[in-house]
Amino acid sequence: MSSEDTTEADGNGIVMSTVRAVTPDFIRRRFALKFTEETEDRIQSEYRGLAVQEQNVVDQWVERNRISTRLVSGDTHIWEGDDSQAIRRSAQERLNNLPSDATSIYVFEGLGAGAEVVASTSSSPGTEMAELPQSWAVTKEFRYPTQVHTSTVYSTQSGPVVGFVSPVPHTNRYVLVEASVRGMSQRFQGADRVQGGFTLLVNGSGTVLVDERRSISTADTDLTLSEYGSGQARQPVDSALALSGEPSGIDEMSANSNIIDEPYTVGYAPVFVLNGPGDWVVLVHAPRTEVFGFAQTVSDFGLLTTGAAVLLIGLIGAVLGYNTSSSINRLRGKAQEMEEGNLDIDIHSERIDDIGRLYGGF
Repeated sequence: MSSEDTTEADGNGIVMSTVRAVTPDFIRRRFALKFTEETEDRIQSEYRGLAVQEQNVVDQWVERNRISTRLVSGDTHIWEGDDSQAIRRSAQERLNNLPSDATSIYVFEGLGAGAEVVASTSSSPGTEMAELPQSWAVTKEFRYPTQVHTSTVYSTQSGPVVGFVSPVPHTNRYVLVEASVRGMSQRFQGADRVQGGFTLLVNGSGTVLVDERRSISTADTDLTLSEYGSGQARQPVDSALALSGEPSGIDEMSANSNIIDEPYTVGYAPVFVLNGPGDWVVLVHAPRTEVFGFAQTVSDFGLLTTGAAVLLIGLIGAVLGYNTSSSINRLRGKAQEMEEGNLDIDIHSERIDDIGRLYGGF
């Protein structure tokens, strides 16, 4: 700490000590409690709101990729041919025109165990889908031609992705588009709020699907596709999935070495995915000292303001008391002179209060 910082800290300490000295205990306690409670309530409300914002980030990212997949699969004339190389080139062209977080396109035929890759930007024609991480796509049922199914997060050669699959109209073929979760984590804002903060997308089984820190170059932790704590640490996940009538909530948690090694705050909100996983939850984390440290600052400020008001009232009282005392002493002196026979003494005061009227009585 520099000498300037030390001097400033000493000065602040002296001010606060003075304020505490002149402010009665019951006033200090009352105002400190009032300011702290109001500030903590506001901060908790902000973190519940931030959880909803992060929920919207997931919703928008998923919806954008659903729409992109539906548009790609709708080009029936491109995907229904027998030339797998031509289809692969078309798939690559479509991939190049999609947002940068799109990593692969698969065109496959059929559902179930017999489904095979027709063409792909990442796999060879004729490969059985059941042998690939994308096998989830052949287990889905499609009730209408524009339906899009969304997967959970899974690992590929390109890293963790979410898959989106939609049927090619009037054929037995399907288009699967994969998008890197980095496109989602880059949009999270937990780290922007406070130092040590971060947002996770977690499923009901306690697996971290997306970790905001994956997109932060200075971060040394990435829990993507790892376990999200255990036991009591999973309380926010359960709380979010149990929400009814409220869009979000907040929990105060004890230190956990797998999450944050000091007491921390978690804002949470469930995520609804149409034709997709039903157990996604966004969790916005921050050390409690960072989240509520500001509350103590506001409390001290309120105490400082209250103390200053008390001090000002005291000073005003002292000034008024001094002026009144001086006027009475002058009048006493003049009265004593009159007692001694000096009746020509001038007794006059400019005051218009009771003291002035007392002067006028002479």
